[in-house]
Amino acid sequence: MSDVQLRYDCFLGDVRFVLGGVNFSTDWGWIPIFDFALSFRLIGEALVREGSAVFEFTDSDHVIEFNVQDERVVVRTNYAIGQGVVELSEFSRATVEFLSRVRTRIEGEFPDLRENVHYRTALGQFW
Repeated sequence: MSDVQLRYDCFLGDVRFVLGGVNFSTDWGWIPIFDFALSFRLIGEALVREGSAVFEFTDSDHVIEFNVQDERVVVRTNYAIGQGVVELSEFSRATVEFLSRVRTRIEGEFPDLRENVHYRTALGQFW
């Protein structure tokens, strides 16, 4: 399995993502969950440093935009109406917990994955 296969072809599904009463969930059935969780974790760190970030879905033109304003993260997408707002610290904590839950689930189902060099490399500093 290559890095690209691991990140984009494995562990497909949907993500429930509701923020400030706005539903940004994906009901498309093809979201690469590991990549999504890892990307959100990286976005959480980028927001602290840079104040903005964008997540682009691989197989569509959908995007999620994140901007920090007064220690709050404002989230907008081009596929849902409205914007969600959350404290930066809460968003960062949620991204850590989300990646942890995804890892626990996929490593539980596929224990040999922990030995996969591409998996370990993708996780990098979060290993």
